[in-house]
Amino acid sequence: MDALKTQRSAGSVQSVERTFDLFEALVAAGQAVPLSELSARAGLPLGTTHRLLATLTARGYARQDPETRAYAVGYKVMDWATRVGANQLLEVARPHMRTLMHETGETVNLVILDRTQIVYADQVAPERLVRMFTEVGNRAPVHSSGAGKALLAFRPLPEARALMTQLELKGYTSKTITSLSRLESALAQIRELGYAVDDGEFEEGVRCLAAPILNSSGISVAAISISGPASRVSPDKVAPFAQKLKRCAAKVSSALGYGQVPPRGTRAPGRSRAAAVP
Repeated sequence: MDALKTQRSAGSVQSVERTFDLFEALVAAGQAVPLSELSARAGLPLGTTHRLLATLTARGYARQDPETRAYAVGYKVMDWATRVGANQLLEVARPHMRTLMHETGETVNLVILDRTQIVYADQVAPERLVRMFTEVGNRAPVHSSGAGKALLAFRPLPEARALMTQLELKGYTSKTITSLSRLESALAQIRELGYAVDDGEFEEGVRCLAAPILNSSGISVAAISISGPASRVSPDKVAPFAQKLKRCAAKVSSALGYGQVPPRGTRAPGRSRAAAVP
């Protein structure tokens, strides 16, 4: 850290420099570390470290384990990394999305997480179909969308729980999940199956299936979904569509590094055999 400090220009802002010193120390640690250790790694006074961490945590760039009180890189960094790598993700996902669209005859979406909402980042739709609400740029609540639930189910448990407390569990239809206990049960089932279903939970008469795209750590960075009228995406099509969907998501995940052997002594959070290629 001292070597970095000697390279600072005369016009640098000390508070900004210290923030980056701390953030870089947090990243370099590679795991959750106590406040005192992080202070030593960054070469900053304990009080300064605590104040800067409070700001980074409030902004989502750091997180604190509620039990150990240790600090680690926040999950917002992963979201930014996903956005920075969006072009690569779109490039990798689109051919597989197009194949899935031809296999099912339904609209296929690429979805990312933005706090308590999902954002439709890309879409492949049969030209013969009437456009639905799932257009690129549109948003939907996490709890009432298949993609939102798939993304949440395959995030690290501390982040998922923290995000769940921020959700406004508003009911959009009679089928919307409006309680944390029901949502927790739904997420457990999604982790077991490897895919999620939105059965008219956000819009009446629309059924959606979604599977997570996982990075090399087994954490969801996006989701692929199939959506269409419930009359066409009928209950008897859910199982065969789900298999095709999971296969598609697994191919994209593999291209992003999922499935590679992790370093000894580590375990990828959120990984589930159900999310692998069926």
